[in-house]
Amino acid sequence: MAPLKEGDKAPYFEGINQDGKKITLDDFKGKKLILYFYPKDNTSGCTAEACSLNDSYSSLTEKGFEVVGVSPDSASSHLKFIAKYNLAFNLIADTEKKILETYGVWAEKKLYGRTYMGVVRTTFVIDENGIIREAKFKTFGCGAAVATSSMATELVKGKTLLVIAHRLNTIQNADQILVISDGHISQHGTHEELMEQPGIYQDFVHIRMNSAGWSLS
Repeated sequence: MAPLKEGDKAPYFEGINQDGKKITLDDFKGKKLILYFYPKDNTSGCTAEACSLNDSYSSLTEKGFEVVGVSPDSASSHLKFIAKYNLAFNLIADTEKKILETYGVWAEKKLYGRTYMGVVRTTFVIDENGIIREAKFKTFGCGAAVATSSMATELVKGKTLLVIAHRLNTIQNADQILVISDGHISQHGTHEELMEQPGIYQDFVHIRMNSAGWSLS
């Protein structure tokens, strides 16, 4: 099956969320949907992705978006994941991998020379008419940045964009992330590459994950 792309009609799906409630694509008719697929609850990359989307959830809903995550985890795993990080959106338990296969994100992967089947981290932005407006494979769904990236792409086409940021979700999808410490570049790479390296960036992400849901009283 050819990979889904911008302009394709989003395939119909139905699944069970963390509360055992059925969720279908038809539930989002007339709405914009960020449908993202991730490998596993409570892993570092997937937690960072979920927290990033959660940080932007209010601004996304104000712009007319809904967010739904899909992974092969069970509904009970999703329920614990949501409670731990105070996630505001639904997660579908696709334990039989039907939605994953329909969207072409259950595929062969390689790690340390080992080949196995797994979830290709993917985000789809689906419009009010059920048409895919963005399809981002092997990348993180970073909240409002995903929803508005088509416009941003047009603005910076053929250019190099330098972004200086403190917020993780601002730079997660960058081609290159430079970590500056004491006036010097201490690390560089993509988000996933930096998450494999012990150092400032990995520590920052872990602190962000561990502090999710904190509030000042």
